[in-house]
Amino acid sequence: MKKTLLLMIICLLAIVANAQSVENTPMVKVYCTITCSEYNLLKNDVNVKVDFGIAPDAVGAWGWIYNRQTNKKMSFASTMSVLNFMAKRGWKYKDMVKDMEQGADGKVFPQDYYLLEKELPADYSPLDVVGDIYYRVE
Repeated sequence: MKKTLLLMIICLLAIVANAQSVENTPMVKVYCTITCSEYNLLKNDVNVKVDFGIAPDAVGAWGWIYNRQTNKKMSFASTMSVLNFMAKRGWKYKDMVKDMEQGADGKVFPQDYYLLEKELPADYSPLDVVGDIYYRVE
């Protein structure tokens, strides 16, 4: 009886100690920015560029989201489907900013930038930020 009681107490202490170590892990918020570009005017599909904030310089910051199987840029039906795609990967909508961009032809057009956030352990790596999203800079 005493052995059983002692074993139960040890197990309970191990569970409580483990739960406290998980709770004490400091968490930080990380951010990314996405912007959508229409590429098929007949279907209104969009491609997505993302900046995860992990590039060493601004030149390599923006990358297109790609499909791993086809090795082509991912096509989304709308901006909302992009936000749903990101939400399934732990990203939460934070804010949206409108800006004016100048195209290669010199025309000025509005561009929407969506700011997303997610919480990660303070000792996160770039792979933790990106997760299973396949993107590359062009």
